Amino acid sequence: MKKIFKPASLLFSFLCVLVFFIVGVYYAGFIEAGKNQGLAGGAIVLGWGVLFAAIALVLSFFATYKIAHKKIVIGNWILFVLLLIGYGITHYRYNQRQKLKEEKDKPFKEKPTTPTKTAEPTAMLIPREIDGEVAIPSEMEAQSMGMGFFSPNYYENPTLYFYGNLNLEKSLMDHTPYDSITFKKINTIHTK
Repeated sequence: MKKIFKPASLLFSFLCVLVFFIVGVYYAGFIEAGKNQGLAGGAIVLGWGVLFAAIALVLSFFATYKIAHKKIVIGNWILFVLLLIGYGITHYRYNQRQKLKEEKDKPFKEKPTTPTKTAEPTAMLIPREIDGEVAIPSEMEAQSMGMGFFSPNYYENPTLYFYGNLNLEKSLMDHTPYDSITFKKINTIHTK
């Protein structure tokens, strides 16, 4: 019985409690014991840690009674290294979560950008056939035609539909168009 109350044996029991508490908490995280439990999730995970620590405490008393003193000292060093590893992993994960939280809480700052050159209008530069030759309109002609917001592919989709205000309670297919425009290809023949 005196062997259980030696300093090395008491340290062994204390280190077992700490190491297996960490093991219990990580085990609860692995099996997702506290997931979708709301505020009770933290208590459930803590409960798993306490359960593992209590079992380790009881087993450590039996181990210190049966194991030789020299092996208990070696066991103390092993448990101490495991405790440092567990603390290191926990501390690293905590720091990573804090960095993510700080990034989310930072106000969004736009990075200054340098202005780009003005783009030339190309959407309206459609080649036309004039007197049997292909002619590309000049920039002045293209600018006088105006620039749109989009360039529809009316060869594949000749009809464009216009919709009113969207109702978010309906699906996209439930909306009915209130107007449409249809494009038709007309071959023009130029005569002199």
